[in-house]
Amino acid sequence: MSYILDALKKSEQERQRGNVPDIKSVHNTAAASDSETRRSWWLYLFVLVLLVNGAIFAVVYLDDSGENTTDLGIQEPELAAFNPEVTSDDAAQSTVESVQAKTPETVSQEPATQVNQELTPQQQSQPKVIFSKEPLDMSTDSVNLNAALSGNAEQAEDEPLSTSQAVEEVEPAVLIAELPASVRQKIPNIEFAGHVYSNSVERRSVMINGKKMREGDVVGSGLILQTITPEGAEFEYEGYRFKLNALQDWSSN
Repeated sequence: MSYILDALKKSEQERQRGNVPDIKSVHNTAAASDSETRRSWWLYLFVLVLLVNGAIFAVVYLDDSGENTTDLGIQEPELAAFNPEVTSDDAAQSTVESVQAKTPETVSQEPATQVNQELTPQQQSQPKVIFSKEPLDMSTDSVNLNAALSGNAEQAEDEPLSTSQAVEEVEPAVLIAELPASVRQKIPNIEFAGHVYSNSVERRSVMINGKKMREGDVVGSGLILQTITPEGAEFEYEGYRFKLNALQDWSSN
């Protein structure tokens, strides 16, 4: 039983000891109160700074606006005192008169400067172009121009005629039987075995003496194949032109 009483007493003492504040709890409470006091002072100081700045800004702004209004108020009496008797109609009339007076002066000064300007030697040496209002007589020029054009046309017409005359001077090819006998006896033998004619010169060919020949080839001594025609071929020998029909042979014997 005594043991139970002792345990109850110990528990009661411990409970009472927990409610009594010790040194640590007192120190923590004091530190918390100090921090709260410091925070409140910083808050009060910040609010005070804001109030001071707002007051300074308001004073400066009011001073600037007051100076502007005073300047405007000073300028208005000057404008009114400048010429109180002048009306809007008089001012408009005076403005028009001043513009009219200045315009002739500027116009009159420009010709004066042009007239009084001295000419340099380079300008004096340059020829002057004089424009005449009278119409030019183009009759002589037109006659000369027509004569020149007609002369060129006649010359151009003469050139084809001279070319045709030169072509006509070339003697046409005759039959080999129409050549002189002395010439026929000298012509080499001709065996006409094949004939191909085309509008293209490169495709024309004949078979003479077993050889394929084209225009301009030499057949024998002094005998030249001049032209391949649809009917046969034309040859030249010692300045004489003669023709043979296709597949027609020739022998001087």
